[in-house]
Amino acid sequence: MTYYSYHHPHPHLNPPHPNDSNRVHQVSSAMHTVTKFATALALLPILTSATPTPRLSSSRVIPLSKRSSLSDDAGVININALHSQVKHMRGKIALGFANYEKNMGHPHPNSNASLPHINKRATASDPLTDDDERLWQGTILIGTPAKKFTVDFDTGSSDLFLPGPSCGSSCAGHIEYNPSLSSTAKDSNKTFSLTYGDGSTVTGEQFTDTVVLGGLSATQQRVGAAIEYSDGLERSQFAPDGLLGMAFQQISNYDSPPVFQTLALQKQTSASTFGFTLLPSGSELYLGGIDTSKISGSLTYMPVTQMGYWQIKLGGASVGSKSIFSTPVDAIVDTGTTLLVGDSTNVKNIYAAIPGSKDASESLGQGFYTIPCDAVPSNVSLTLGGKKFAISAATLNLGVVSSGSRDCIGGIMADDTAATSLESLIGLPGGCNLNGVMPSSTHEIRLATWNLRFDSQPDSIGVEETLANLPPTLQEPARYTNITGEKPWSTRRVKVAQQLMDRGVVIVCFQEALVRQVDDMLALLSRNGETWKYVGVGRDDGKEAGEFSPILFNTSYVEAIHNDTFWLSHTPFVPGSKFPGAGSVRICTVAHLRLKGTGHSQSALDIAGSSTEITILNTHLDDQSDDARRLGASLVLARAEHEAAQALGLKLKLRSRPVIVTGDFNSSAGSATDSGAYKIITGALPPVQIDRAFFTTYPSPSHSAPSSPSLPSPKFKSGSPFHMVDMRGTTSVFSVSGNIATYTGFSAPENASPCAQPGRIDFVFGGCNGGW
Repeated sequence: MTYYSYHHPHPHLNPPHPNDSNRVHQVSSAMHTVTKFATALALLPILTSATPTPRLSSSRVIPLSKRSSLSDDAGVININALHSQVKHMRGKIALGFANYEKNMGHPHPNSNASLPHINKRATASDPLTDDDERLWQGTILIGTPAKKFTVDFDTGSSDLFLPGPSCGSSCAGHIEYNPSLSSTAKDSNKTFSLTYGDGSTVTGEQFTDTVVLGGLSATQQRVGAAIEYSDGLERSQFAPDGLLGMAFQQISNYDSPPVFQTLALQKQTSASTFGFTLLPSGSELYLGGIDTSKISGSLTYMPVTQMGYWQIKLGGASVGSKSIFSTPVDAIVDTGTTLLVGDSTNVKNIYAAIPGSKDASESLGQGFYTIPCDAVPSNVSLTLGGKKFAISAATLNLGVVSSGSRDCIGGIMADDTAATSLESLIGLPGGCNLNGVMPSSTHEIRLATWNLRFDSQPDSIGVEETLANLPPTLQEPARYTNITGEKPWSTRRVKVAQQLMDRGVVIVCFQEALVRQVDDMLALLSRNGETWKYVGVGRDDGKEAGEFSPILFNTSYVEAIHNDTFWLSHTPFVPGSKFPGAGSVRICTVAHLRLKGTGHSQSALDIAGSSTEITILNTHLDDQSDDARRLGASLVLARAEHEAAQALGLKLKLRSRPVIVTGDFNSSAGSATDSGAYKIITGALPPVQIDRAFFTTYPSPSHSAPSSPSLPSPKFKSGSPFHMVDMRGTTSVFSVSGNIATYTGFSAPENASPCAQPGRIDFVFGGCNGGW
């Protein structure tokens, strides 16, 4: 199953506070998705067969169907159909690149000069079909009165087109879309022309109309009414009436939001999520949520690296224990093909590790290989998000070469043209589950907060030694006795990195991290060929001494624009200072980050109002003094409000750039004795008096006059002072998985339950100015 995820928070495991053995750090509050930035792709084993379980609710499902297969009833491959699929795949990618350059004003980062130039809201679920193992088709309604059409749902393109009234004989057998018969249709006075590598072409005129998917209505949606279908789209070769693209606006020929994005923008869905379940029977497209009945196991989240296609990083490939490659390459996930495509060198090496495989370029065409039909391997895997996904035998075996042959065509193809400008392409055959998420008003990243527990009793075991000795190192008994079940840092660090990578985290905020722990995490997170960096300083001297509250980020997706640190004290710019009564020196790390690969055309920005920048404040409040925690929360809140505002002359106005506060607050949400800091940050209590000079450096709408005798509390927006929103409170219980709490031994406390939420003190907050 695959999820293109935008706003689907999942929990994370948090070790306990180092000085508070009785406090429980909850999973549910520790890791959250920050919306409206960059998309993410979440994966279950998409390449292995899966049998669905009954869905809890079948309302608004679009059934999907598939017309036929690449092989006949005897399992013999249709070579012509296979070659046609390859040509179509190459042409579609090239067309998307051309559209990207037209829309964005610059070439797609993965485009290749050698490529041919080609001129409570609802949830719903929609049933699918694949034509020649390529087209997953279902029904939609268009116009007023509504008329039913069958379309190919394709994650490798972004536009919707249907036969128009002037299409004539070239569209014979397809149902016609006639805008003149719809009261909600409007002529956009624009034309379109689509040309694919297999020779298929579509030309026509653009209109806007109401499009209904599974009962969800997208109004003023761009629709193409074709005036000509080429031979490749005639009824005998192309069963559906038209095509509905599920990719991003950047590759839209119309330069207009795709249908599902329009649904999300118009708030028609309860979540900006769509999901495919692709099976020999019972396939469906699920809209506005995640069909949990189709999920077994945990999701692996992967950020989309470049907006346009559903483009991710493929971490590597293996055959058994043999690694074929481990340097990440760019890949796209596409429902429009069943092939797995890679560059010729890596594909050659994969087949070289499969006994009995042969290069079949001369007999079948460039890039194809055969494997023994009676020995199709089950140990070929792809690495995605740090996790290996086995490729099923059905995916590896496209069919018998010819009647009576013992050779079958391998499902992994080598291609150094269109597909390998993206380096790899992951097609999705029948027999797999795929779920997806589309942007609501913009996009998403995944962010986690984690108190590491400082390495109080270091050993001399290095990262490489730990890895070389797994699993024995993970099985050794607990070293510490002060907290039940605690493991040494040399063991814990591997589990931390593993869980962060499994969940596709792009930004992680740690607390209690000594500099050697920060270095360890950078080394582990960067092992898949990606580079991680951090911002932050040691709290004791503003350099490397003492605990850090660092913010780590994956440089493939995020870059740092600015960062600084202030101390939780009456002298916040003095390293090593603290509030009176505080048990320890405490700091707050501030990072202003820019998200990569989220470019939009101006029209998309006008619609979405999206921001590609985010400010994060990461802190760790005192464990000894509630007064110090309240002072610290007031200081952090003041800085957060400053970051949510922008100076325009003498006026300060709120802006939409998201502000996120993360950290260990040592203050629970519901406690009667130590919830003061939580209540201050969330606006339930007013902030307490802090040093007024702080506002000289960081003024805000509430704090712009250092000479003021007391803290002002002006109203804004809905009438409330600036405050932070607990993101855990915005997350559905159905979107939370894993243990509700954990200690550093990575085992759940015996009495923890999803309802109890004991002592939750780790939080992710979003500014009430929104944008997240």
